[in-house]
Amino acid sequence: MKVIQSLKLDKQNIALFKKLPCVKSVETDSSGNPTVTLHPSSTRGSHVLRNGDYLVCFASHLWQRFGPLAFERLIASPQ
Repeated sequence: MKVIQSLKLDKQNIALFKKLPCVKSVETDSSGNPTVTLHPSSTRGSHVLRNGDYLVCFASHLWQRFGPLAFERLIASPQ
């Protein structure tokens, strides 16, 4: 499937995640590390992203969480 948007979750871009329609909530722990929870209807995968994870939107407008290694594989072999 074609990737139309991808974002890496880190402390500096929390505001971008808050604006996404797929995001249910954004929280930070005492160390400032963000955790993002997705609406269940927006994804078929994991609903929770943690610092360093990637959020990818496909052409079907479904969102999916990827860890760093899985994201590298996705980008290395696009379909």
